[in-house]
Amino acid sequence: MICLTGFDRKGQRLRYRSLPLDGWLPPSHRAESLGEQGRGPRPQGTTGLYHVAIDYPERRDLAVALKRILDAGWQIGDGSDHGTHEAICLDDDEGNGLELAWDRDRSFWFKDGKVVFTREPMPWTDLLGELDDPTFDQYLPYLANFQ
Repeated sequence: MICLTGFDRKGQRLRYRSLPLDGWLPPSHRAESLGEQGRGPRPQGTTGLYHVAIDYPERRDLAVALKRILDAGWQIGDGSDHGTHEAICLDDDEGNGLELAWDRDRSFWFKDGKVVFTREPMPWTDLLGELDDPTFDQYLPYLANFQ
């Protein structure tokens, strides 16, 4: 379990949630925002959480997470192949970035002794092909918006 606790500015606990390690919660059990309800994005230039990354051990795990997100009706913000890793980005309701990623083996990161970091379109068909699910093509029209 991953336990999350949110605090207000005075250090008083707002919410406490436990999340299973085996993946996303079903829509009926989604964790609520840890901040004040309905607060929305914080003003630009203020401090706070900006970005959190979750690195999945296997590419198939990233594909499972993507399918669960899409099945739950959540929106993604972007998807990219960075050469070193593949990443799917989302934002929470306060504008904090969440990156779901899978790292390639480090032997693929280098060219001429230097790390090659790129930003190419996510190979959605190939990623979802990891699932061995013939119905994954239903997601492709939506995912085509992120090329």
